[in-house]
Amino acid sequence: MKRLILVFVCLAMIFASCDKNGKKGGNAEGSVAYQRDLTEEEIQNGILTPEVLWKFGRLGDMQVSPDGKTVLYTVTYYSVETNGSNTQIYSIPVEGGEATRLTNDESISCFNPRWTKDGNIAYLSTEGDAVQVWTMSADGKDNKKISNLAFDVNSFKISPVGDKIMLIADVKMDETPAEIYPDLPNTNCIIATDLMYRHWNDWHDYKYSHIFVADFNDNITTAADIMEGEKFDSPLSPYFDDAEIAWSNDGKCIAYTCKKLSGKDYAVSTNSDIYLYNLEDGTVKNLTEGMMGYDKYPVFSADSKKLAWISMETPGYESDKERLFVMDLESGEKKYVTEKWDYGCSNVVWDNENADKLYFTTVLNATFQIFSVDLNTCEIAQLTKGQHDFTGLTACGNDLLASKTSMSMATELFVVDKKTSTTKSRWVA
Repeated sequence: MKRLILVFVCLAMIFASCDKNGKKGGNAEGSVAYQRDLTEEEIQNGILTPEVLWKFGRLGDMQVSPDGKTVLYTVTYYSVETNGSNTQIYSIPVEGGEATRLTNDESISCFNPRWTKDGNIAYLSTEGDAVQVWTMSADGKDNKKISNLAFDVNSFKISPVGDKIMLIADVKMDETPAEIYPDLPNTNCIIATDLMYRHWNDWHDYKYSHIFVADFNDNITTAADIMEGEKFDSPLSPYFDDAEIAWSNDGKCIAYTCKKLSGKDYAVSTNSDIYLYNLEDGTVKNLTEGMMGYDKYPVFSADSKKLAWISMETPGYESDKERLFVMDLESGEKKYVTEKWDYGCSNVVWDNENADKLYFTTVLNATFQIFSVDLNTCEIAQLTKGQHDFTGLTACGNDLLASKTSMSMATELFVVDKKTSTTKSRWVA
């Protein structure tokens, strides 16, 4: 399975939320003791060494419960000795309070938590021979494996309706050297005849990340590949971020990001597109055809009639301005919402109360802050200020749930009042 080994500057490791889980997630390296407590010597020295930094847990994957009262999140710890990691799932009340650790076996990793319609929790576990989907009650009990698929599941999302599940998994489509030359079964090499045989330090492993759809029940044994036969990745390499894929809120469509190019064309192009897959008839439509830069991170409105996404204009320019676009899916009309805005956008969230308002984060004066934009007037307003970075954002009832970090604080979760722009509660993970 593809893995991306991310190299961080030491100080960034403590202050950033590092639990992205890549494609497969934080995998336990057997039964390893993950040291979290500082030694007396480390406390007395008062020096922020790499060893001390590695003892901090990395917060990630915040998920608000359907009733808006509880938040799930993950914490990942690392072992310097084994170069391994272990991820576990926690919950905490939205109003603040004590966190509850829901998974406890450090010989396995549990990650990608998602609420089900009935208030239970689905998640991925490395227990057994393959990474599969499990469920548990909201208090961490009644753990049950519900998928028995022939592949490792990299991530998943449950339809907002609750009847389907989208699964991300690798599909082997290219031949290995040993398969090309069966008389050399022990060969250990790479045969490169075209790009991209390597992206940074991530080598092509003859597989492609595809999207599968299955009925969501307690015995998932088969799933349909909606990209069958396509030698393309979704989500995109090398991050494989499942935020590039989204369910419509009516459960009828999936919007996904893909760069459907090969070889040198793929290597030099930034032209990824947003594709709309219709579950009822199996059709696929390119929503961003003719937009030649990156188009990523689709987000549906509550009524599933509009789609917001982040777009770059200039082909081949990876550092271009991240523009906010919204499309009316019935008419096909596109609107460049931040055309008069000089900054980029990320972490786009629709307002739960106002269908014509969006929230996003952007970098301003070397800090990441939360802003809102009115879709009718395109007027942008700043919600937060201060020497800190808001690194994640999602709706939380009539408020916003955000992850925040600073030079003096590791990543924590905050509830942000949209009307007063104040943080209503703070939780230390």
